[in-house]
Amino acid sequence: MTEILSFVKEYHIHQAAVYALEQGPTSETFFSAGSDRKVILWNIETDEHKVVAQIPAMIVSLCYLPKQNYLLVGQTGGGIHVLDLSEKKEMKLLSAHKAYIFDIKYNKDTNQFYVASGDGSISIWNAENFELLHQVKLTEEKIRQLTFSTERNELAAGCGDGNVVLLNLSDYKIKQTLENESGVNSLLYINFNQHLLVGLKEAHLVEWDLMMYQKVNEFPAHNWAVYSLMQQQNSPYIISTSRDKTIKVWDAATLKPLQRIQRPTSNGHTHSVNALLPLAESNYVISTGDDRRVKVWQVNN
Repeated sequence: MTEILSFVKEYHIHQAAVYALEQGPTSETFFSAGSDRKVILWNIETDEHKVVAQIPAMIVSLCYLPKQNYLLVGQTGGGIHVLDLSEKKEMKLLSAHKAYIFDIKYNKDTNQFYVASGDGSISIWNAENFELLHQVKLTEEKIRQLTFSTERNELAAGCGDGNVVLLNLSDYKIKQTLENESGVNSLLYINFNQHLLVGLKEAHLVEWDLMMYQKVNEFPAHNWAVYSLMQQQNSPYIISTSRDKTIKVWDAATLKPLQRIQRPTSNGHTHSVNALLPLAESNYVISTGDDRRVKVWQVNN
């Protein structure tokens, strides 16, 4: 198979599993965090790193707010730490949830952020004053990931009961529910936001047509849960990661497999691959997981 993702380098500073990656203040910087409770800021050009925060609980999600230079840090107890990176201090602790903060997504068009929790609810916040605007219970299971489309005015929530709940961003009312065969771990809008790609706990990828709300494709993609999905802007490739220790590259148009990255035949991870991050304005992709390593890859278009 063609080598689309090529290994560049890796960092091994974290002392425990890493769960979260997030874009940094500049195009060459990014954050990572996980079980060692440290938030580390990296620079891939200089290879410099610094610990910007130490949180009193395991970290599972990160979200950068560029307007204020704030970082949101979601932890296992349901708290969201608001860090002022300029002043190097914690501004406040948001505590609307009762369990893991699995995902936080920022919408720059509305200056709001959306939160998914293990308590089965999502919350919508004003990113200017951190007012809780809305909170809704969607399931008795975990909600592991969110994604949104401004073109569709839609927020998608992936639930542990197999449902993907689509909500209207104007009033947060449910538009549609997409039912899948197992818990949902990852989500990605594809085909100009006309389709939604869903990564399942039972290792399948499912493609939904959002015009007809019909399942148009489903196949076994990995040997274990699909933890993350990403596509760089205008890229012909989709990248997935899994608990099965692999990274896979897919043709975005056909969803045919193009590359599999796994040890010992490549510089892949030795344990579960938990997160992916496409670096802004570059051909670099970051991956990380339970092996504590943060790896940098180049996408060869």
